[in-house]
Amino acid sequence: MIDKRTGHIRLDKGGKPLLPGEPEDVFLGAHERRATLVVENGEFRTYAIAFPHATAQACFRANRLWMVAIELDGEGDSGWSSWSPESEQRRDRLHAELLRQDLNEPPYRFGWGTVESTRDPRTGDSKIVVTYRY
Repeated sequence: MIDKRTGHIRLDKGGKPLLPGEPEDVFLGAHERRATLVVENGEFRTYAIAFPHATAQACFRANRLWMVAIELDGEGDSGWSSWSPESEQRRDRLHAELLRQDLNEPPYRFGWGTVESTRDPRTGDSKIVVTYRY
């Protein structure tokens, strides 16, 4: 999923990975069919992208990819109707387990950026957040 040497993120087999600092137009050329603009605020734009087993938000600053938030689909995940604190805890554990497989033990700090598994106690939302340096 995340290449610890390069910061490339691959969420579907055979698809084009998300790249640190990738120009927005290159990203759109590769993902325009499934990328939906959800936020536009000055130099910041965020696109939602649906993958077979995950949803990602690709955040651009000054037309360069600087952050990706990933939410993997959990077992039996069918939207808000199946949401519960327990299912979100399972998703959080899944995120942590996959990061350990790809990146070893935290903290996850690299020359290209950082990776965190986060859980917002107010919303109950769990995500993997990749923030790039460029």
